[in-house]
Amino acid sequence: MSFPKRNESASERVEFSGDYWELQVNNRTLSASNGCNSSTVKQDGNNVSFGYLCGNLTVKILYNLPTAAQHLQKQILVSYASTATEAGTIDFEAATFMKDTLARWATAKQAPTWFLRSNAWNQGFEIAGFVRWKDVKSGVFVSVANPFGHQLASAKACADGSPTCAAITASYAGKVTHKPSLQGAEFITEPLVLGLTTLSKYSISGLSTGEARAFKHAVEACQLDRAARAAGTVKVNVAWDENDYQIDVGVDEGKAEYRRIFDRNAELGIDHIVYEPRNSLHASRFNATDDWGWEASLWFSMGEQLRKGLWDPRKDAMPQDVLDAVAYAKSKGIGLMAYAYPTMQFEEMRQYWVAGGTNALSLAPAEVQNYFIEVMTAFLQKSGGVGFAWDHDIFAGDKSLQYAQWRGFARILRSLRTQFPHIVMDHRQTNHMWGPWYDLSGSYAEPIAGDENPESYGGFAPTLHTDHISADQARAVNYRYSTQQLLPSSRVPGFIFHQSERTDDDGHFYCTVRETLCVNNSNTRDFDYLGYKYSLLSSIGTAGLNNVFTMVPARDPAEFEHFPEGDIAFIRNWLTWTDENMRKLQNTEWIPSLPAPSAGNVDGTHAMLENEGFLFLYNPNPMELNATLSVDEAIGLDGKAGEQWDVTELFPHQGPIGTWEFSESIHLSVEGGSARVLELTKRPSPASRPRLQGLRAHSHFEATSRQVILQEAVGPSGSEAFATIYMPEEQGVQIVVNGRVCEHAMPAGAEEDVKVKIRFKGPRLTGNAPVVPLPAKDFAGGWHNGTFSIPEAYFQQLKALGTSYPIPWTTSATGCGLPHCVDDSKATWLVPTRLLMAPFIRQAKQDMAVRLFLDGKEVQLSKSYNSRGRELEHCFLGFYFDASQLEPGIHDVAVSLPKLEP
Repeated sequence: MSFPKRNESASERVEFSGDYWELQVNNRTLSASNGCNSSTVKQDGNNVSFGYLCGNLTVKILYNLPTAAQHLQKQILVSYASTATEAGTIDFEAATFMKDTLARWATAKQAPTWFLRSNAWNQGFEIAGFVRWKDVKSGVFVSVANPFGHQLASAKACADGSPTCAAITASYAGKVTHKPSLQGAEFITEPLVLGLTTLSKYSISGLSTGEARAFKHAVEACQLDRAARAAGTVKVNVAWDENDYQIDVGVDEGKAEYRRIFDRNAELGIDHIVYEPRNSLHASRFNATDDWGWEASLWFSMGEQLRKGLWDPRKDAMPQDVLDAVAYAKSKGIGLMAYAYPTMQFEEMRQYWVAGGTNALSLAPAEVQNYFIEVMTAFLQKSGGVGFAWDHDIFAGDKSLQYAQWRGFARILRSLRTQFPHIVMDHRQTNHMWGPWYDLSGSYAEPIAGDENPESYGGFAPTLHTDHISADQARAVNYRYSTQQLLPSSRVPGFIFHQSERTDDDGHFYCTVRETLCVNNSNTRDFDYLGYKYSLLSSIGTAGLNNVFTMVPARDPAEFEHFPEGDIAFIRNWLTWTDENMRKLQNTEWIPSLPAPSAGNVDGTHAMLENEGFLFLYNPNPMELNATLSVDEAIGLDGKAGEQWDVTELFPHQGPIGTWEFSESIHLSVEGGSARVLELTKRPSPASRPRLQGLRAHSHFEATSRQVILQEAVGPSGSEAFATIYMPEEQGVQIVVNGRVCEHAMPAGAEEDVKVKIRFKGPRLTGNAPVVPLPAKDFAGGWHNGTFSIPEAYFQQLKALGTSYPIPWTTSATGCGLPHCVDDSKATWLVPTRLLMAPFIRQAKQDMAVRLFLDGKEVQLSKSYNSRGRELEHCFLGFYFDASQLEPGIHDVAVSLPKLEP
């Protein structure tokens, strides 16, 4: 058997010896040479099958070469030879697709090597294996398309003595009982997937970017939601992240509050909501049987009754008040998704419980699968719902049941996707642990690979913004999803903004099963106004196909009323941008020449199609940092010497910043705590000189005056810009910027490129503005002194912000006139009209002895936490001082730090 590359010569192919297979089923071990008669061969288009009669069983080995694909699939199908025996079961135990099967690349001269990508989140499990023929820069990936596969290969001499063969074994094991009368006549294994790869110049975590790309394309080709994605990117607000379980939509006040959530999502361009408020008309939080106490919010508030068998969408009507909520959302262009735990103690399925607690029901039996297919189908049809958010788990009982339970869950979702092609399915809890084949019918993997509650995690870079913490966490997780779990972009999950903490700043966990009191202002005012753009772009640049939103400014009446129109437009326009650039975002990859998201570094992605596209760069650190990029496949570009791209900045500023040439090394600055987005457009022909890099300006050469003219050069006030100008061949050329002649004339024999430093007038006004220069790299603690200036323009900006965003911020947890009061000022991401100073210390500890002196007087430092109600070490963000009362002008500063690691 040979497997050629598409559009390549016949010599560019991999050849396999034989068609080995083995199947353990019904307490028998079957193979072509054991228990089975000789095969019959049938070809139908891109499908080739080999049929075997094995006693009372028929086994079919099916090969499929998908149209226009670079991968091959092999499956094993088993059924009873006679319909008279189909009342029995097919008890599957294991399948082997290859066993020491020899593979050779036709043109290779050297022995191959092997690389196994293990599952980074699930020890003992594997993602895929990669055979490499390095001398021809080509290879093959090998992957069983379920989470339980094992792949192995090693170099071995070919039959002719050549050293260029690889002996490949691929198999999986897992017990499952298939009932033909309920699940169809044939038991069909998940396929073995083989794909051709290219060994590219760059690698991440030991894997060539070309290998990773080929594997992801194959996974994506197997996903079942491709038709739904053609309509646009996923845009969903997971409303538990604004703690919507606190809202009782069984009363008028709660209905009005939830309508603000509907209205705000519609304004932002978000068209799906995971809808899980409580509803006292149909359920009580005090009757919850799940571990988290939120059963009253499941299935549009009908979950308790469904579990008890008191209500069934197959035969009972959906309550009118629920239909009214669905209808209102629909009138705003929004579809509602139900929150569901599939393993709870459903009374109708009691005989299939395999454990106690929330994770009780096994999804392995066909009867359970058919029950959920029927119930979920009826629920979506009667409610008008447009999807589900799965949580808690899909596994129950002993681990030996996991394959059967995963397979059962996959069958349920596959049926839903077939009946409702455009539904959105959100996946949580352990989803992140199971690799790229876990979720072929759903929509995206688990955002941030864990609990979103801010008290569950901290940050790796100093910041006072909770949206920066969540953005950095999401990028770090998405880096792992993409480079180690090998999820294609269609499954990498977004995470935009942050979840409002469930624990109140008074320590109470309101509106849950163990709390008698329920209030509607527990952390509801929580939008990080100055941090949200960094979060939005962190998500779009790493997971732009799946725009998953958390808390939006809606529940708090003041945030809802005063959120500026310009910010609404900013969010909506970027979501529209994801629709317009879907095909490029589908190719999102991490830049291999940059580190993973981490303190002290800039990280980033590229999203290119047909040699054009976008770069997203992120700086999680408080100070401005530079990144060096090579204009080649490191940023997704193919080319040759002399080919060029025009570069336009989209964020934080807008405008052209120059022209890049293939194989050049480019130096880019990224502001502290910010993102930078660039668009690259291929030039049909090289630009004439002067060619500019690094400055937003228009350039041309005036031959008569022998001047390089840079017009409309712009930059932040008070900042310095470093421009590179590739000069014309003429000698003695002047450089003129915005009408001002630079102190430079190009002498005879000078280099063809000139570096120009330009300072823009006015005070320097940047976010995360440095107070004093960083200490020397070997600084290990003690005193660090300096002077700094506060421009009057800062206070003017803060005053203007107070006018445009006039939230009535609170500074005390008492005296608000309500049963429960909240101190907004405890959250450093709120009250953005403050001027906060912070000694940014990497990995700061809350018990550090840090002292701050301003103008010779010691001032009291406060502590900031990502949790408003729990002072946890891992949530500690750092120390800060509210400098809002300082006067504009020059000030002295001295900070004393404990012993630090250099």
